[in-house]
Amino acid sequence: MPVPTTLADLDTVASNNFPTGSEPIGTNLDDYLRSHAALIKQVSNTANAAVPTNGALGTPTSGTLTNCVGLPIAGGGTGAATAADARTNLGLGSAATLTAGTSANNSVQLTASAKYPAVDGSLITNINLSNHITGTPYAGYTISYSGSSWVASPFGYESGLSNGSSVTQSTNKSNGVTINALSGRIIMSNSALAANTTAFFTMTNSKVTSTSIVFIQCAGGVSSMQSYNVWAQNDTAGYLKICVKNISTGSLSEAVELRFIVINCPEN
Repeated sequence: MPVPTTLADLDTVASNNFPTGSEPIGTNLDDYLRSHAALIKQVSNTANAAVPTNGALGTPTSGTLTNCVGLPIAGGGTGAATAADARTNLGLGSAATLTAGTSANNSVQLTASAKYPAVDGSLITNINLSNHITGTPYAGYTISYSGSSWVASPFGYESGLSNGSSVTQSTNKSNGVTINALSGRIIMSNSALAANTTAFFTMTNSKVTSTSIVFIQCAGGVSSMQSYNVWAQNDTAGYLKICVKNISTGSLSEAVELRFIVINCPEN
């Protein structure tokens, strides 16, 4: 009738443990009771030591955990046993499984300067630019930057000046005019211009740079377009010298209508 002293002395089948039902116990009853109480306490201590209270479970050395329930979200866990369920419980979408970068199927990552990287945007559609562009863009319009905002305008014209700008020259064909626009109309004085004579006048224009290309032509107000040669000279920012030559055989007193357009080009 041995008294158990370790858990190894016990069996999971009750009938295999001591004392048996027919065995006289005598003075050993006290030893059995104390031994069983000690073994119960050992089991309790072992169980408590296996579950840390600080949440650090450590790394198991062997074995497989089954039928486990995830640590609740309120306790700092995910409340799930699989990665997919964890993402669902935490409210994470499909982007949580993507790699940051600029390759195919990546989640686009900003550069170190907090800017979008160089990527192909040819498939981007339905972008509403109405809140970012001054003017209403129509077919054939161009978008240009004014220095403070993006402007939609017909080629050669500024926003709000769909017909260009216009000015009338006073007194004689040598008087200067001012017209601050990329395109427009100049109605010259109807003073006389002798045969084979050129009239020069300055057009002050803030849109002109030293590298601007200017196209100008006679557009009306004359009896014959073939009576005039018209050209512009430009080498100074803010100014144009306009030349109108009477190539006919007689003096002409006509309010020549000129049309021009300024194209600003980079220096290089």
